[in-house]
Amino acid sequence: MIRKRSLLIGASAVAALVVSAVPASAHVSPTTYGTTYTAGVTNVFALRVPHSCADPDTVNSPGGTSLTSKLVVTVPASVTSVKPQFIPGWTLSTVKSPTGAVTEITWQASSAAFAIPDTSYMDFGIRATLMPYVADEPGYDYFETLDSNLSLLKSHRTASDGRVRAWVGLEHLLYCSPTCFRDAMALAEEYDTGLHTHSSESIWEVQQSLSRFGRRPIEEFFNRGILSERTVVAHCVWLDDREIELMAQTGTSAVHCPCSNMKLASGPARVRDMRAAGIAFGLGSDGEKENNNLDLFEEMKFASLLQKVSTLDPTIGDPWEVLTMATIEGAKALGLDDVTGSLEAGKRADIVMVDLGSIKFVPTFTAANGNGANFNVAAHLVFTANGDDVDSVWVDGVRLVEGRTIRSVDEASVIATGQAAAEELFERRAAVLAAQ
Repeated sequence: MIRKRSLLIGASAVAALVVSAVPASAHVSPTTYGTTYTAGVTNVFALRVPHSCADPDTVNSPGGTSLTSKLVVTVPASVTSVKPQFIPGWTLSTVKSPTGAVTEITWQASSAAFAIPDTSYMDFGIRATLMPYVADEPGYDYFETLDSNLSLLKSHRTASDGRVRAWVGLEHLLYCSPTCFRDAMALAEEYDTGLHTHSSESIWEVQQSLSRFGRRPIEEFFNRGILSERTVVAHCVWLDDREIELMAQTGTSAVHCPCSNMKLASGPARVRDMRAAGIAFGLGSDGEKENNNLDLFEEMKFASLLQKVSTLDPTIGDPWEVLTMATIEGAKALGLDDVTGSLEAGKRADIVMVDLGSIKFVPTFTAANGNGANFNVAAHLVFTANGDDVDSVWVDGVRLVEGRTIRSVDEASVIATGQAAAEELFERRAAVLAAQ
């Protein structure tokens, strides 16, 4: 007989999961957890147990309340998920992944993300960092401008009590002039916010940078003055040692998008070398067209597997390291590590609960069933779980998903709207092609 088990996912520093046991009478909600975790209250008992689990059947909360036999491993959700366009509905797959926080780079950010009823981030309840896709080189006038980015910062630098934020966003190196880069960083500094862009996704981009500027892309970023602790760069696949050194010296963070990098045959990022240099490395999904599936559990699995196959070293891509990238390092990259990314007193209650009751999680070894020495929950989360195993999600203590059902929006309506929009788009595309 398989006992139903639940796991709450998110993160902890130094690759140590935070084990939390919840009283049988407690329900995770704004009324019991509030918007922050507070040490010493009677309805929450939490302790750090690196690479092991406490047995909740034998532990009492500070107030003496008996704890439920359900095992709950908690790591608040915080991961970067980078997407190049807004489609009402991608958030449905994102919220059912370990992504209590996402980064979205989008066209028409000022209208799309904040004005669409029921699917806006403010209504949806997810933690989000948004920025437009800015470009200014000739031929790329269909992208956003720094003026529209400025408008977004003026109206929505922060919203929903800080849960939704606006950043400065740039398209990649070849679409933006040096002046655009410098002005973008000045804007980020003026509004004390972050800057996000892409770089070194393909070898072609590196070759073009060397041909046009005489420098590799990250070297050119440094020359244009955008490498800093407030900058997050997606992909970073084709970096040499000097570029890694520049990112580390400037405190620039990176986002690894393994599924996209494989689908587009971009290549494997030097994750081990970059993390060894001290670069904060989050995980992302990239966009719908580059990935299809915005499941960050899947990104965790392939982040590990891609490291293994590209280095021919089966010992790297350790599940604990990947969980750290997906959680606290993602939070650090977003400048949110004092808000989320680990279960600590004073941080926001961002939690993803995973149901371990299905057959694919057998065997599960924990201290709770007398097998703490063979603890394999971290491996299950990285290699076995996917977004469909997420039972519940809380952001800021508010339950957004319960029993695999999204509570904050009408999921069926969003799916129908997205399907209809896609069909209409392809009809217009067919008409354009027919007229050529």
